[in-house]
Amino acid sequence: MMRGFLREQSELPGFDTERLLTGEILLGGTRYFAKTPQDMNLVTRECEAFFDRALERVRAVPGVRQAGIISRLPTDVWTVPFAIVGRPAPEPGKAPRADLNEVDAQALTTLRIRLLRGRGIEERDVAAAPWVAVVNKTFADRHFPGQDPIGRSVRLSMGDPGPVSVEEPQPREIIGVVADVSYPSFFDEAPTAVYIPFRQHVWQYAREDEWIHTRKVLAIRSSIEPLSLVTAVQAAVAQVDRDQTAHDFKTMDDRVRTSPSVTNSRFFATLFTIFGSLAILLAMVGVYGVMSWVVGQRTSEFGIRMALGARARDIIAMLLGQSLRPILLGVGLGALGGFGLSRGLNAVFFRMAAADPLVFVGIAILMMAVALGAAWVPARRVTRIDPQQALRCE
Repeated sequence: MMRGFLREQSELPGFDTERLLTGEILLGGTRYFAKTPQDMNLVTRECEAFFDRALERVRAVPGVRQAGIISRLPTDVWTVPFAIVGRPAPEPGKAPRADLNEVDAQALTTLRIRLLRGRGIEERDVAAAPWVAVVNKTFADRHFPGQDPIGRSVRLSMGDPGPVSVEEPQPREIIGVVADVSYPSFFDEAPTAVYIPFRQHVWQYAREDEWIHTRKVLAIRSSIEPLSLVTAVQAAVAQVDRDQTAHDFKTMDDRVRTSPSVTNSRFFATLFTIFGSLAILLAMVGVYGVMSWVVGQRTSEFGIRMALGARARDIIAMLLGQSLRPILLGVGLGALGGFGLSRGLNAVFFRMAAADPLVFVGIAILMMAVALGAAWVPARRVTRIDPQQALRCE
């Protein structure tokens, strides 16, 4: 478990965080969305126009190499139900779900999330064009195992299933597959993810689901110190609409480090590192103590053998050979128990390896070394004293 959590930490976040500045924009006011008579939230075309103009000005700021917008940072998950066109409709309440993000044409390249096949979202993907989607590798592997998802279609719904759910008016063709982002959670399966163009969206949303379109995170790849761009970026956004602000600026490194999902995962990594280290230490102390005691009980025997002419190295070789059988038996039983336990834990902690070869081999070698050392140290001590003194030991 310790190895699994540490491995997860080393893989975070799955994209390039170097010189990446992030800041949030949440549009407010009836200019951008309003209530309908059916108590739905209607997003206006001004919302889309605002982000277009804001991106144009932000990209013109000196020191900005690339800039894009995304509804949420990829390490935060917000899932929606979907259906795969051409397959039987899922039972009510059992529709598969995917993490959904609206992005512009430069968002995924700015974050440097690798394109594995197909194409990414481009400027031509506007509302009047055929609706499209890019999925992550987990989505492709889980829903199209052994198949090519490019050209297949999915239909998304906004909100939870039920009377408040809003199904998109048309299906989306899958045009590309991108690499997974590392979601830090051992208690849930790795989520499937769908990225859609922010210009292709429904206009009415239930409850407060319109935030996926009215709230965006600016992702800015800089050629200089990222935080030095904050004032200029805020000014660029204010030029579009002085009533709207860009706020909560952080580097991507800081945001990943302080993300609740990451801090929770880091807590468990620390916890299991401590418990794993204590378990290894207790095992070493226990094995060493038992082996030392067993060898110590044979002091008189060693004295007799030495008095009859046995050499010290012969006694040590004999003892280590005799000790090897229970050591190997213990290692074998421990490996079987550990393998069975790890398989059980893997059913709870989804991304844990069923059996980590490095852990099994490393711990087996460590325990054998400790046990052999526990046999060698007292035997070596006894063989260095006078045989008559050894015979008097009880």
